[in-house]
Amino acid sequence: MCKGTEERWTNSFCNQLMSELAISEENIKRCCDCILSKLDSVTIQILRFIEPYINNDRQELLVDSFSKGISMGMWGSFADLRPVRKSVVFEKLGIQIDVPKQILQHDAGFTFRVLRIQNDFLTINAYCPSLANASSDKTKYIVGDLIILDIIKPPPRATFLRAKKWTIRDKSSTSQSVQRSVYPSSVSSKFFIKVPDDVMMTDAMSIAVWDEKELGWSESGITEYQYSEATRQVQFNCSIVGTFALVKDRAVDFPYKKWTLSPMRCLATKEADSEEMVARFTIKTVNADIVIDILGTRAKLVLPNTKYLADLVGVEMTCGNLLRQLQQRGHNLMPTLDKVVSKKDYDLEMTVLQQMAKCASSFDFEGAADWNNTLGDEQSKTIGLHLRESTAFIGGLDVFNYECLLAEVDSESQSHQHSPEVGLL
Repeated sequence: MCKGTEERWTNSFCNQLMSELAISEENIKRCCDCILSKLDSVTIQILRFIEPYINNDRQELLVDSFSKGISMGMWGSFADLRPVRKSVVFEKLGIQIDVPKQILQHDAGFTFRVLRIQNDFLTINAYCPSLANASSDKTKYIVGDLIILDIIKPPPRATFLRAKKWTIRDKSSTSQSVQRSVYPSSVSSKFFIKVPDDVMMTDAMSIAVWDEKELGWSESGITEYQYSEATRQVQFNCSIVGTFALVKDRAVDFPYKKWTLSPMRCLATKEADSEEMVARFTIKTVNADIVIDILGTRAKLVLPNTKYLADLVGVEMTCGNLLRQLQQRGHNLMPTLDKVVSKKDYDLEMTVLQQMAKCASSFDFEGAADWNNTLGDEQSKTIGLHLRESTAFIGGLDVFNYECLLAEVDSESQSHQHSPEVGLL
């Protein structure tokens, strides 16, 4: 259900359907809240009826579970004499925690809980037009999974009266809800996290924790971040609990070095009886060359055919879904709606893109970055492009020269300034 809602969100974003965008975001948040609520219910059920889950020799609880993109790990020691130090390994989660003795020897027993979920309800906050999210972090986006660390105070253990065959359990309100604790020591725990195979790691990425008050990503409480490509592991020291993620600057792939949009002739095949109308969109970013074929209202990735994107190459999907998949793996082609990257007038951009779409089967388009940078103080009200008639349908033997096209906001154009009595188009 969440995946379908996320796809609807991305399509609403691409089509600029702002009301549907807000509704989809709210549904994603509700879905994630429901998942977390269910995991809380499972957690408290395990802690209240803990006997089947405890290792009788060590008196330790270890839960390591994975199902359909949602993972949960729990560990706690319930022995009177706890270990001096402990390396807790959650194999199914791909996470290891080295717990310091200052926490293990604490008077109150603590249970570590780690959740790993694929549903990202934080990155999309920056795209929502609602005022409620106006202050959400627009500088970072999540790559990979969300990892939620909680330190939980377990409810009192059951008392067994063997003579009467009674079991007495605490049924107070606190024992039937998850009681979270702040990090109980100034000494850090060490974390090792396995990075998913489809995530491309770069120096631009870091580990961060979500700050609920500031509504942004922070590295407070996190030290000694390292990444090893040989083991595909991130490691860091942490003296804080919360929601962690690998994050990347939204603007790291901008500005584009070059982009082109050209029609392609796709001949009939066994699968398709007639020729298809295809436009190829090529973007040269700071870090990669990305090639996307556009087939009507759908798209498929052509390049880069790296090991991180191999399962996406050649797969036809909605444009929004493809852009979201690329973002989640480290290639962000989705600037935020407040034009954090673009300096151009938003309405003018949308008009130019619509006109380009209408001509995409006949003309080659190319970006003109150098020209745009020389358009003067009012460059936000003007857009410069290169275009030429395509030769894709006549064998491509002849190549025409690119011509210049200037699009302007009417009220800022020289034509309007020289003839204001004509009015605006």
